[in-house]
Amino acid sequence: MFGASAVETLESCAGLSPVLAWVLDRKDEAVALVGRAVEGRTALLGPTHPSTLIARTYLLEFTAGPGTHPDAGAALVADCRGEVGPGHPITLDAELNHGFALVTAGRQPRALPLVRNVVSGSEHTYGIEHPKTLAARSLLSRVLGELGRFQEAAEQAELVADARTRVLGAGHPWTQWSLDRLAERQRDVDGGRNTGAEVQGETP
Repeated sequence: MFGASAVETLESCAGLSPVLAWVLDRKDEAVALVGRAVEGRTALLGPTHPSTLIARTYLLEFTAGPGTHPDAGAALVADCRGEVGPGHPITLDAELNHGFALVTAGRQPRALPLVRNVVSGSEHTYGIEHPKTLAARSLLSRVLGELGRFQEAAEQAELVADARTRVLGAGHPWTQWSLDRLAERQRDVDGGRNTGAEVQGETP
């Protein structure tokens, strides 16, 4: 009806991609679809138009992995800060996905201050118990745990699990996932593995 390069078609591509990636576990299709949205929006609107930035943020999230270059998200974050400003929801999403990409690439020390800032910004923008704030805090817990800071990781995991229990209920899948992560963090602490110091590695 609209055509392959129409704005409406590109919006549908970007909107469908998270469902393919995280609900249906068809990430390759999601990457192809959102890649098409990025190309189309860049051609029609420019690389730093807010709609293009959103699609680029999805693409970074879906392609993050061990082989991800540690600077893959740096240009996106810079574009978001320049176009819509620090603390904007689009910028926060880009920063969170950049942090996630750094973690999956094994750059936890570099990711830590970035993810901390996303948690703080999300609390200010959305509130303490908003799903995006809790997603950022969950990633912070993971980063802290992988850096050997188990007590701090457990504290962050407990905040996430408690909030999701209150907001979503004990039986919700996200709550159950958070409780499982909390149990893992507590086992790390109880096992006496907490050193209180970061693992040596790349600095921010």
